[in-house]
Amino acid sequence: MRKALRVLPGIDQNERPHPPGSAPYPPHSVSSPFDTACVWQTGWSRVHPEMIKAMRSSSAEWKLLIAVPLRHAQGSAANSSDRGQRPRSMNLTIKANRTGHDQDLCSIVRFFAELERIMRAILLVLVGLTVSTASLAADTLARVRETGVLRLGFRADAPPYSYRAADGGPLGYIVDLCREVARGIGKSLDKPDMKIVFTEVPSAARLESLRDGKIDILCDPTSMTMSRRALVDFSLPTFIDGAGVLYRTGGVHRLEDLSGKKIGVLRGTTTEDTLKTTLAQLGIEVGIFPMQSHPDGIRSLSEGKIDAYFGDRGILSYYLRNSQNLAGIKLAEQYYTFETYALALPRDDSKLRLLVDATLADLYRTDAVKGLYARNFGNYPPDQFIRALFVINGVPN
Repeated sequence: MRKALRVLPGIDQNERPHPPGSAPYPPHSVSSPFDTACVWQTGWSRVHPEMIKAMRSSSAEWKLLIAVPLRHAQGSAANSSDRGQRPRSMNLTIKANRTGHDQDLCSIVRFFAELERIMRAILLVLVGLTVSTASLAADTLARVRETGVLRLGFRADAPPYSYRAADGGPLGYIVDLCREVARGIGKSLDKPDMKIVFTEVPSAARLESLRDGKIDILCDPTSMTMSRRALVDFSLPTFIDGAGVLYRTGGVHRLEDLSGKKIGVLRGTTTEDTLKTTLAQLGIEVGIFPMQSHPDGIRSLSEGKIDAYFGDRGILSYYLRNSQNLAGIKLAEQYYTFETYALALPRDDSKLRLLVDATLADLYRTDAVKGLYARNFGNYPPDQFIRALFVINGVPN
């Protein structure tokens, strides 16, 4: 609604009406709605001239009463009883000189009209920024269509799921799943020449890298948790693993056997959180040493700097099979947690998530995933949990 601000002509001081039996209004006072009045009209409210009254007090202050009619929603039974009643008002005390004239009131009204205009402009800018930010965060496919580039994040130290090969390229079971997803995205966008850019992300900041728009999909063994879903979305599950422990020969059959020992664990992981919580609940006192990477933890264990190293069991098994100088190191048979992995995706990007899930479901449903599994795990067939994951998540088209 268009704003309007106008000054109504005043009435001569000698002709101004006043209550019967009272003295005439003193000169230069704004004390009657029949004097100069201003109309302030906006899309939110309207201040009618007869709703503006100013009264002069002995303290040289002007009390301005602005009655603002409430805007009722049409058809609202809850508000129907309010219609026809006196509008709510707000009282404002405005300082003015005793010699002020009728234009003071209009200046006050102009001030509030201008203030509202500025606040409206600021509100529109903020709403625009919010909408723009949300649109950017939820339009990955549109950006890929425009730029022809899909950015995939991977870890350098999480074999056999996501790691850097000897030639520097990304490898791993979950990296291979991401390659299949990328192929599906290129086909869906009709961009066979779409470029795939792999970016290494640190374990402690991998979710933030996705949240901040540095990558489009995170291709690593990230466990789905409710707290992480506050930052990112997740695809269908990609793997089921759990926390295990590498230890020096001598036996770690129970957590109590670790009492007084030095324990290593990868920093910023669910394994670290679970380990600390569980040991505290059991009253087991140990020294916990967070590590920056799995190789750091394995090296510290082989050099005798720590007595045990916790991590995802699949990763620990890979290092035990493929690392040297691990004589006398064993992997405990026990699972201490169960973790469900999934590809982390930008929040609220439903189009991307649907396309990613459709690709994964097709891999599971057609058994094409078994070839990817064999390529990365060799002679170790999927256990009952992984086989169940393939069957359950092979969602039909």
